[in-house]
Amino acid sequence: MKHLGFKRIFPSLFLLSLILSFSISSLAVNHDVRVKLSSFKKLPRISARTLQVAMPGRSFEKLGARFVQLTKHPLSLEKSFGWWNGEGRVWPSPTLYLKGENVLVGSNPAPKRFKIHAHSRGVDWIGIFPVEEYLKGVIGSEMPASYPMEALKAQVIAARTYALKRKTLRKREVFDLESTIMDQVFTWPQKDLPTWAQKKIEKAVDETRGQVLVGTKSRRLIHAFYHADCGGSTESAYEVWQRGKPSSSRHKDRACQARSSNQWRTRLSESQLLAGLKKHYFVGLNTKIENVRVTERTPSGRAKRMRFTLNHGRSIEMSGEGMRRIFGFSRVKSTLMETNYSGKEKRLVVHGKGHGHGVGLCQKGARSHALQGKSASSILKLYYPFAQIQRLKVAEPERLAAAQ
Repeated sequence: MKHLGFKRIFPSLFLLSLILSFSISSLAVNHDVRVKLSSFKKLPRISARTLQVAMPGRSFEKLGARFVQLTKHPLSLEKSFGWWNGEGRVWPSPTLYLKGENVLVGSNPAPKRFKIHAHSRGVDWIGIFPVEEYLKGVIGSEMPASYPMEALKAQVIAARTYALKRKTLRKREVFDLESTIMDQVFTWPQKDLPTWAQKKIEKAVDETRGQVLVGTKSRRLIHAFYHADCGGSTESAYEVWQRGKPSSSRHKDRACQARSSNQWRTRLSESQLLAGLKKHYFVGLNTKIENVRVTERTPSGRAKRMRFTLNHGRSIEMSGEGMRRIFGFSRVKSTLMETNYSGKEKRLVVHGKGHGHGVGLCQKGARSHALQGKSASSILKLYYPFAQIQRLKVAEPERLAAAQ
């Protein structure tokens, strides 16, 4: 091989640096997240002042796709999962990307960019948002704007971390995040918030821009779970969902221990219990419940395993979180609970403390710590002891995603 010399190499290096800087600059447009806004059995009418459509592809994600202007509505779904727009134009794909101005999906305002995805059960409507814009719709739904600013900032950093972590884990799926409690509650647009609340939330998002939580050793985005009220002690994800490795990440929170307002009580009749069980287990017509009890607890005292003893010597076992999912998160507010089943009254009484799964940031606790003068970083250190705050650079989310 001949020696090329610096003069011949320099133009190539300069060109390469331009290419690299362009690819990094293209990521400076906010990192997008795909949020499932709703699901329909049949796509509602889409109306807009302008509406353009493109087939899915990387070019759309980089805002460089050639869109086709639609002049006739609505779009309709063909049996083969292709879309037809009334002009004889068919897109042979279950997914279409759309953008426009003053777009309505049914009676709902649509974001500037969104997609529709057809599947066997109907159609998913998925909005595409810059992550910082998305966070403003999350914080207004997940934490009261009346909370102290440092608590709001801690919530923003946790929510941003959660969103980007989900994005890395679901990059091959149709959407990154649900807009419900299954991920993070997201409301768009924020109609009901007063101006002062919107400005406060925007300030919390802007002042923490790009800040995420990464593992102290791994340097990767963590699973930044959070919940409303720990009831006195948080718990590790391993104990609640058997995710990750056993750790001592639980945090005893005296403020939540002392609060009596976090106590709750609910009653479930035998018929309600059987109706819930039938949705997930085989339960015969003549089945009766003889007892319900906690068989195993986590180190913080949460119900880890439950047993429903039925007649004919049969029993059903499930996790504590499984019980909440089956009988309702609003009824069984947490697994920090006690149960008392009366066969005579055919009724289960459940009473407990706190609200939510108990993993990660406790929102009520964050409020208490902020009122005591703690900063957002100090609050986060209490609830995520094996993580630290890192400000993402432009290209960093891609690097972190590749490391997962």
